[in-house]
Amino acid sequence: MEVAYVISPYRGIDGDYGKNEQYTLKAAGYLISQGFIPVVPHLYLPRILDDNDEKQRERALQCGLKLLEKCDFAIVFSDLGISEGMRKELEHCKKLKKPFVIYKFQKRKENAYAYL
Repeated sequence: MEVAYVISPYRGIDGDYGKNEQYTLKAAGYLISQGFIPVVPHLYLPRILDDNDEKQRERALQCGLKLLEKCDFAIVFSDLGISEGMRKELEHCKKLKKPFVIYKFQKRKENAYAYL
C-alpha cells in the first residue's frame, strides 16, 4: 500500500476549523477506501501544539513537512481552496520533486503550481 500525505486546510482560508477538519476526515476516509495509507498530521498535531501560537504552528508545519518527505506522494484536496499552510506544503513538494496530485470531490482538476 502506498503512503499518501494529505494536503488540505486546517486553519484554512476562512478559519473554520470545524468545517476544515470534517473535510480532511472525509479526504482521509476516501484515501483509505482507495487502498492508500493517509498521513494527516494536521488532524493530531493541533491537539498537541497550539495552532494560534505562531511558533507552535510553525513547529507543527515543520513536523508535517518531515513526514511528507517519508511519503510516496502527496494529494491536494482543494475543494475549499489553497491555504497558506497548504501552499508551504506544495512548495516543499516542488523542492523535493515529490509527486502530487490534485483532487476535488467536485471532480474539477486544476494545476497546483498556479498557487506557488
